[in-house]
Amino acid sequence: MDSDEQFWQAVCALVDEEERKRQAVVPAVLSQQERKQNEQNDEPDTSQDQEQFWNDVCTLVDEEVKKYEEERKRQAVISLPAVLSQQQRKQIKPNTSQDQKSRRQAVIGVIGDPRIDAVLASLQKTHVYSSQRFELDDKCWYILDTLPDEIVPNFEELWMMHPKQLGKIKIRGRLISTPRYVQSYGKGYFFSGVHHKGEPIPDIIVPLLSWGRATFRRHFNEVLINWYENGSHYIGRHSDDEPNLVPGSAIVSMSFGETRTFRIRAKGSTFKRDINLKNGSVIVMGGEMQIHYTHEVPKVCTPVGRRVNITLREMKW
Repeated sequence: MDSDEQFWQAVCALVDEEERKRQAVVPAVLSQQERKQNEQNDEPDTSQDQEQFWNDVCTLVDEEVKKYEEERKRQAVISLPAVLSQQQRKQIKPNTSQDQKSRRQAVIGVIGDPRIDAVLASLQKTHVYSSQRFELDDKCWYILDTLPDEIVPNFEELWMMHPKQLGKIKIRGRLISTPRYVQSYGKGYFFSGVHHKGEPIPDIIVPLLSWGRATFRRHFNEVLINWYENGSHYIGRHSDDEPNLVPGSAIVSMSFGETRTFRIRAKGSTFKRDINLKNGSVIVMGGEMQIHYTHEVPKVCTPVGRRVNITLREMKW
């Protein structure tokens, strides 16, 4: 299936959801002259005329789709297909010709409309939180998703960004090296008694940060990157509870490179859940998860390759 067809089917699915919620659709972009001509027709179209009408409409929409995507790519902005997860695109099924005609009539006006970003912002949140949310309890949840292929960065470029020295933490008043490379971008943060200064956000990270903000509707302003060179590199059991973290803000974690286990544990109980995070995987932790649960990437004894983890967080200062 080509990208235009994926784009079209995705738009239809999004509009279906919007119709159910708002009981209305975005304005049509058919010319006033065409609308007036339709209103002046007292007699219904013959099947042949109606088929020709929809053929013309489809042609118009296809042209607008191409214009829209070309303009978005030219500006280096994430295209519409990029905001849909791979799982959702696979689940979309072809429509019957009659259903597709009525849906195309409904979405004329979405294509190329400058207000599309505002419409999609609300739909993106609905998609992610409703279809892939997992409840740990009545106050804690997480989401599993997959990054759009269009914004997955080059792994070697990511890897070459790691600092020359391992990260530092303070334990019992002594600075020791972390079993991984660590660097913060944007806002800084405090962890284990050490203040980690934020560096300027590099260009390669900007698409990921923009996608996270648009998809989860949070003003993420810190990007924390951990580089794991092999199985001996890990991060221990912990919660993201830094004093400058915005309370209640979701935390978005993206994985690149080798598959590693992401382990969730409940505080004060034996509950444990392991999740395999592959290249391009996204896990979002929300609610009171940082209060009642910990998470970790444990050490592994078998040979394992390099992995980069990028976490988006919202900091107060």
